[in-house]
Amino acid sequence: MRCWLCCPSGKEGTFRAVDWLVELMNLYTKVVYGGSGSGKTINYVISQSSIINAYRQCIEDIESNFHIPEKTLHHAAPDIQSRLDGLRKSLRELQPHRYERGRKAPYEIVDYFQKGCAQFDRGMMWNLVNVDDEENDDGHTIDAADLAA
Repeated sequence: MRCWLCCPSGKEGTFRAVDWLVELMNLYTKVVYGGSGSGKTINYVISQSSIINAYRQCIEDIESNFHIPEKTLHHAAPDIQSRLDGLRKSLRELQPHRYERGRKAPYEIVDYFQKGCAQFDRGMMWNLVNVDDEENDDGHTIDAADLAA
């Protein structure tokens, strides 16, 4: 049986799924330490993939030795306020919640409930589900009051 967990940090209780570690190494190899431009070739990525952990350890050692507060490996927290401000601005400009005569939308939302009610009123529902009235008639009729919520 193969092991599904690994412990990349070596600390107790910090096990991860092996595929998580593989994806992390892919991120480091291709994005973080992969470089850019004409030097970023498949052969380069393959040759550097075995020493990605050494790159990372060097950076952590430099941060520790020079007392750099984790600025090189950790990103700032996301600025959700700017995203909310942009969303508010778009909603104020577009006003999708207000009726505007002649406004067109690229999509049409079909009201399937109303469509089903219309088919029911025309007697088309039973034709769609192939119900034979003679075999399944139990003597009950459905009135509009039966469908009211």
